[in-house]
Amino acid sequence: MKQLVLCVLLIFSLIIQPKQINAALPVTPLYTTEQAIELYNQNLADYESNERLLINQYREKYGHLENSLAGKVIERAIWYMENGYSVYGHGLLSYHYHGVMDCSEFTKLVFGDFNFIITDVSRNYATVGTPVEGVKPINIDGKWKLEGMENLRIGDILTWWDFEEDGTKYISHVAIYMGELNGQPAVIGTAPDNPTALGIINNFDYWFGENLFSVQRVLPEGSTDPTKEFSKHIEKEPVIPESYVLPPQNEIIIPEVPEQPVNTNPIVMTNYGWVSVYELPSINSGKLGNLQFGEEAPYIRQYNKYWYEIQFENQVGYITTNSKYTNLKNEEPVEEIDYDGPVIMTNGEWVGVFKGPSLKSERLGNLSDTEKAPLIRKYNNWWYEVKYNGETGYITTNTKYTKLIGELPEEEYEGPVIKTTGGWVSIFGSPSTSSKKLGALEGHEVVGVISQYNNWWYEVEYNGKTGYITTNTKYTKLIGEIPEEEYDSPVIKTTGGWVSIFGNPSTSSEKLGVLEGQQAVTVLSQYNDWWYEVEYNGKTGYITTNTKYTQLIGEIPEEEYEGPVIKTTGGWVSIFGSPSTSAEKLGVLEGHQAVTVLSQYNNWWYEVEYNGKTGYITTNTKYTQLIGEIPEEVYEGPVVKTNGGWVTIYGSPSTGGEKLGILEGSQSVPLIEKYNSWWYKVDYNGTYGFITTNTKYTLVISN
Repeated sequence: MKQLVLCVLLIFSLIIQPKQINAALPVTPLYTTEQAIELYNQNLADYESNERLLINQYREKYGHLENSLAGKVIERAIWYMENGYSVYGHGLLSYHYHGVMDCSEFTKLVFGDFNFIITDVSRNYATVGTPVEGVKPINIDGKWKLEGMENLRIGDILTWWDFEEDGTKYISHVAIYMGELNGQPAVIGTAPDNPTALGIINNFDYWFGENLFSVQRVLPEGSTDPTKEFSKHIEKEPVIPESYVLPPQNEIIIPEVPEQPVNTNPIVMTNYGWVSVYELPSINSGKLGNLQFGEEAPYIRQYNKYWYEIQFENQVGYITTNSKYTNLKNEEPVEEIDYDGPVIMTNGEWVGVFKGPSLKSERLGNLSDTEKAPLIRKYNNWWYEVKYNGETGYITTNTKYTKLIGELPEEEYEGPVIKTTGGWVSIFGSPSTSSKKLGALEGHEVVGVISQYNNWWYEVEYNGKTGYITTNTKYTKLIGEIPEEEYDSPVIKTTGGWVSIFGNPSTSSEKLGVLEGQQAVTVLSQYNDWWYEVEYNGKTGYITTNTKYTQLIGEIPEEEYEGPVIKTTGGWVSIFGSPSTSAEKLGVLEGHQAVTVLSQYNNWWYEVEYNGKTGYITTNTKYTQLIGEIPEEVYEGPVVKTNGGWVTIYGSPSTGGEKLGILEGSQSVPLIEKYNSWWYKVDYNGTYGFITTNTKYTLVISN
């Protein structure tokens, strides 16, 4: 007996429009194209000897039903089995786009070709159509039979159960009943190992008998009568996938179908699945039912931004306009109304118009969904100022209730101004909320900007006085640009608030004053990483380089030197009398001071000129920086130098030989020859010496 793989329920958290599905639909076919073609050829002979025989038996026994609705449904199911070239798998609308189907997708597909809207989720099939009573499995001598088969009708949907993890039953498989053949029920549905993943089951002795869950009837009364027509269920052309996992192995013959009636009237359809229809334009109102995928609801009008008014089951209903769930087809063009300037209209129903920009003020009336009110201006973020019945009124700017048709004319100002974002904002006599309050800025009022005093305050002109208003964009907005101040030389300004200026580069030194607001001081130099040297009230002062508190406007010109020099990276660095931290300390290098480099003595020390003496300072780039390049030394012939530190010179090519001396720092010795792989032969103080060739310690320089 062929075994059918039970359908797997796929739950999708998003309702996706068909065009989006096509682009990024998750699909899980059971086979690859190569496997599907191999399986097709491998099982074709078995299909010919089983399904083909059962098809012939069906047509011989039930040929008289060929022109009935039920007969057409079965023939369409057979057509997909012969011409659909599907492979078994799961996915939303998976056959339409990829030629992949499971049991519920197949059943939905067949009935959908006759304008029946049913689910593609197997476990929901107990709600499909109406249940057929009187059919149940019985066990006779260890084999299962169906009792009450006389109650079955061709085209019925049979469902089978399986267990959830908690032991409860759920529908795991569905198929279409095609009559009694060989004394047993016959159903057509998915069979993963068949050539096109579809097959006929004609043996209910075991699983298919024991696990029958229910019988559901979708076809109407009279569906087996070849003389009866059903105008709502005219046969459509079968679905041809946009792509295949199993490419068609033979020519596909499309069955002839009656010409489909074309609906040119505006209709509302769902993008996928079902969408609720309500009695009123509110999800809190009564629910009339669900508009299923593929169903068409006559469109009456767009009630407002959120709801379509439709004809639904002989009643007026309301369905969402959200394009994620619904779409309007055959929409009649709406005649555009030419307004003589911007106007305000409602999005539906009515909206109150008030005498002042407050819900507590007197109500002048209501603007209905067909009326328009000429716009005077947008008073603030919450209110439009409009003309209403010869008076000036105020109506909400909330786009849930109103819409602006046309554009707000832009106001022009001679210089940068400040406006409120809505409501009112206080203006103070100095940059502090505890200072005297000069007044308030509200609605459409503006004040001219003098400067941005600091991060928290604008300096503005208010009623002939200088005032201060918050820079917080939650309350104010700047229209236009505050012109940047120009300086002849680099300056320091605060980023906001005030910053102390000291007499020396230390917070514990004398405090000369503070820099605040739009004040600026001229920069003399960047003394070190932590301090700028500035000119303040005729004195030299020091201010922090911390960008949290200060900002440099312009560039400090780089100092030029005649030869290579050493500067600190910040702070101070000691200079010693010899290349050792335990040597005499000659002094320190700090701030913007520089010393001339004589040589790089070794990897750890520069040799420098300091106060007329030769000194040594660290090469560690954490503390010092070399500006310029140290000229390379020129030698008359090849020499040997150390890579840093010191290296011993021996009287013979052995570390056990006599020690003649050491080579260190910038010293070099003439190279006589490379004695062997381990030793150089050198001239050391007029004597032959030997020094290691190990490049970890020495290097040869040849000009």
